[in-house]
Amino acid sequence: EEWLEGRRGSGWWLGALLVAALYGGTLAFGLTYDDLLLIRNWPLAELMSKWHQPWSERFYRPLINFFFTGEHLLFGGAGWGYHLVNLLLAALIIGLYQRILRAFGVGALTALVCALLWLALPGNGAIITWISAQIDLFALVFMLAAFYLVQSAAAKPHGRAGRIGLSLLMAALAYGSK
Repeated sequence: EEWLEGRRGSGWWLGALLVAALYGGTLAFGLTYDDLLLIRNWPLAELMSKWHQPWSERFYRPLINFFFTGEHLLFGGAGWGYHLVNLLLAALIIGLYQRILRAFGVGALTALVCALLWLALPGNGAIITWISAQIDLFALVFMLAAFYLVQSAAAKPHGRAGRIGLSLLMAALAYGSK
């Protein structure tokens, strides 16, 4: 475990490498099913109107529509770009999960193994593989960030109000994503 303790952030890189090893093949996948409903260049007026539409609408996820529009501007119809975003989000989740566990006093190796167990759960394979499931990945990234910021604020009184405010923003972003 010393090799993990001695290199700050090395668990992040190991997690990112495992994400690439397990799910890198998705970069060759195309766009399918719900992807085609979500991925497009939404006009700004329509994006803004999504915030006021009924919550019962099938795809009421106002923030995710902005993300998909940005990705569409970057990648167009190239499925690899959207899958790359999924891989990056999964790597962020792994890193945040480790940070949270480490802040609870869990050892570096144990935190890495726990984070990698999350990665290997069969249900998460679908979330990482499906482009339309970016909704869940973004929501989880924002919620883990919110939790970590509150945890950090509780541990360090200096700058507590700023971290709590940022945590509330992250929670709102998670809410807008899901």
